[in-house]
Amino acid sequence: ANEYLLFTNGIRDSARHLPTFDAPNAKRVSGRWPNKFWKIASPFPHSPCRMPRADTVFLPNLNCLPPLPAHTRLVVTVHDLSFEHFPDLFTVKQRLYHWMIRPHALLTRANVIVAVSETTKRDVMETYGIPEEKIHVAYPGIATHPADSGTKKMKLAVDDAPFILSLAELAPRKNLEGLIAAFELFPVLHAPFGISLVLAGVRGSTEQTIRRRIARSPARNRIHLLGPVTETEKQTLYARATCFAYPSIWEGFGFPPLDAMAAGIPVVASTGGSLPEVLGDA
Repeated sequence: ANEYLLFTNGIRDSARHLPTFDAPNAKRVSGRWPNKFWKIASPFPHSPCRMPRADTVFLPNLNCLPPLPAHTRLVVTVHDLSFEHFPDLFTVKQRLYHWMIRPHALLTRANVIVAVSETTKRDVMETYGIPEEKIHVAYPGIATHPADSGTKKMKLAVDDAPFILSLAELAPRKNLEGLIAAFELFPVLHAPFGISLVLAGVRGSTEQTIRRRIARSPARNRIHLLGPVTETEKQTLYARATCFAYPSIWEGFGFPPLDAMAAGIPVVASTGGSLPEVLGDA
C-alpha cells in the first residue's frame, strides 16, 4: 500500500491543529526548526532543513522547499500570483517572502501544477511561461452551513438593522477603503431606515489606515469594523446581511462571495482576477 506522510514544521507542536490518522499507512512527521530559519535556509543545497524522503511531494501552496532528489515528483497548488502584478499592495516582509520562495523556479521544477481557477492557470502560463499541459484546474469548494446559526449575541447588534456585509482581510488588495468611499456615496445613506456597512475579517497591514478612514468618514456612525469573527458568527452575518460587497483588486478564486451566494444573499463584486469566473452571471 502507498504510505502517506504529513510533514509539518515549527518550534511549537502543531499536532493540536491536525487530524488523527487511523490508517496504518498514514502518519505525521514533524520538523522542529524555527519557521523563519526554515524559510531562509531551506532553499540552499546544503541546508540542515530536510523533508522525509518521498516519491511524490505535494505542496498545497507556494512555499519554501528544500532541494529534492531528481526522481521525486513535485505537485504544487497555486492560488494566485497577485504578488507578481501588484507588489505595492504587499508589505516589505511579504515581498521578501515571495522572493525567497522563488515561485518561477519552484513551478518550473514542479511536475504537476494545480490551479484553483482558469484565471490562475492562464496567469501561471503567461507570467512564467509554464506549458499548459502541466497545469490542471481544480476548483475549491465550500462547506454547507445552516442558513442561520442561531447566534443572537454578537459584537455588533445587527439583528434588526439592514446592513451591507464585507468579509475580508484588512489588506490593501481587498480595497476596503474603496468600499468605504463607495458607501459614502450610496443613495440610501440618508434614508430613514439607515443601512449600515459591516466590515469583518482578520487583521492585516491596513487595519490602522482603515480605522482612521472610518473615523473621518461622514458615514462613520454607520460603518462597523468587527475584526475577526468565528465561523458561527460569520454564518450568522451572511444569513442576516442585505447584500455582500467584495471589491477586491485581485483574487485567484474568492471564497467569501461564494459563501455569500450559498447563504442566498446578493453579491456585489469587482472583476478582479477570477471573480467573474467564480460568480458567473450571478
